[in-house]
Amino acid sequence: MARYLLLCWRDSSHPQGGGSERYLEHIGRYLAASGHEVVFRTAKYRGAKRVEVSEGITFRRGGRRLTVYPRACLFLLRERAAARMGRREAFSAVIDTQNGVPFFAAAASGAPTIVLTHHCHREQWPVAGPILARFGWWIESRLSPLVHRRRQWLTVSQPSAAELATLGVPAAHIAVIRNGVDPVPAGISAGTPAERAPGPRLVVLSRLVPHKHVEDALSLLAELLPDSPDLRLDVIGG
Repeated sequence: MARYLLLCWRDSSHPQGGGSERYLEHIGRYLAASGHEVVFRTAKYRGAKRVEVSEGITFRRGGRRLTVYPRACLFLLRERAAARMGRREAFSAVIDTQNGVPFFAAAASGAPTIVLTHHCHREQWPVAGPILARFGWWIESRLSPLVHRRRQWLTVSQPSAAELATLGVPAAHIAVIRNGVDPVPAGISAGTPAERAPGPRLVVLSRLVPHKHVEDALSLLAELLPDSPDLRLDVIGG
């Protein structure tokens, strides 16, 4: 049995959790179902348990939006020291989720580390303000590719892989594992061609927060309406 550590700034139960967290938890459930020990280190939020086991994954929470990163590194150092003293098994591998900023787990874990990123945040950083945006983008575009140049990278699409390559990540070190789609829940019809909307429709499914730039869909709608007056846009999210 191997022991794996998954690092992410949130988990799917977090009020601001989303697709990135679900993706990582799917990996964790697969590993746990295969008989391995899986630890998911993430931030704590109001009402959350510090330690919780769900579907074979042990969730360990500590820190908030920013302090989750140093707290996770301290956790890694403690775990590494405990493994050296024979008190517990060392981690076999670590997945470091880079949601703009990585945990830099490779420096503390002593285990093979995979850097997981869903996309680059070039267009999203400005929402954080000019100073933090410059610093964050420098970490994501310069420091992380340099520090992790010999590590395995994982992303979810070919465009994201291509953008990582432009930042200096060796293409040979980038693997693509695409997002899956949940099956239609039992008892709900998937629909038929006869039930399609009479006119053209666009759909945006997203958390409604500034950095998701949902307004881009509104701009696109405005451009298309003169040629497609029946076009409708549905924005789904919260």
